[in-house]
Amino acid sequence: MNYTRYINLDINATSAVTVVSVKQSDAFARFINVTLMKDGVKYTPESGVWAMFRCEKPDGHGVLTDSRSKDPELDRYLVSIGNDSTITIELIDQVTTAVGRCKCDVCLMQGNHVLSTTPFIIDVKPIPNIASLVVSTDDFRTLSKSLAEVEELKSILMDDDFLDLVQEIKALGDVSKLKSSVATLTLPNTWSGDGPFTQDITVSGYTVTANTLVNLMCDSTAIETMVTSGTSNIFVSNNNGTLTAYAIGAKPTASITVQAVLTETQSV
Repeated sequence: MNYTRYINLDINATSAVTVVSVKQSDAFARFINVTLMKDGVKYTPESGVWAMFRCEKPDGHGVLTDSRSKDPELDRYLVSIGNDSTITIELIDQVTTAVGRCKCDVCLMQGNHVLSTTPFIIDVKPIPNIASLVVSTDDFRTLSKSLAEVEELKSILMDDDFLDLVQEIKALGDVSKLKSSVATLTLPNTWSGDGPFTQDITVSGYTVTANTLVNLMCDSTAIETMVTSGTSNIFVSNNNGTLTAYAIGAKPTASITVQAVLTETQSV
């Protein structure tokens, strides 16, 4: 069984960090599907761009996987760019070995040049059975084609851009103190526009502010409706306290009910 979390990451965002919660030792059947945004609009990477997932664990070890080479043990790509330009990251065991907040990013590359980075956090929750856990180490498995390439891309992992990213995440404050709420949203079949399709939404019993970050979680019913309708993604943007839902691709042909995580972020 595969379990996928869907998130949006804005390459120009500076005031909010998306947090994805996982359980310790969750791996291989766990995926993060990233829709890249630019100022609230879906962003399609240029031709020839490849993606890298970088993760600094709480114990100081790092994980690096990419979409350019297959995992030599599993014989598959651990990072992939879909036809709709979303980026899917497979969480290997080393991502979830250390309890705490992993500083992560999706890095777009062209050749060996960094085009942009989009930070987020993976929050690893502890589990009671620790006897069989994998020992935390560095893991650069998809870069094992040659020692020269490993050393080259390990240097990218610890380059000034990545260290700046870590400092930027720290500057955003302690995200563990951010207040989150969960609400059920029903998006009726009343979409406007010619694509992307939109509709304004309200959250019953919740006061939305300019700093409210909304992440949607779709269950199997919602995903089935999206697939049947040809809808590639649904996300919510916040324009100074007004929430607008966007449907990318085709608009859903039926109403969709989703869970929404609302987080009051901190301005910097």
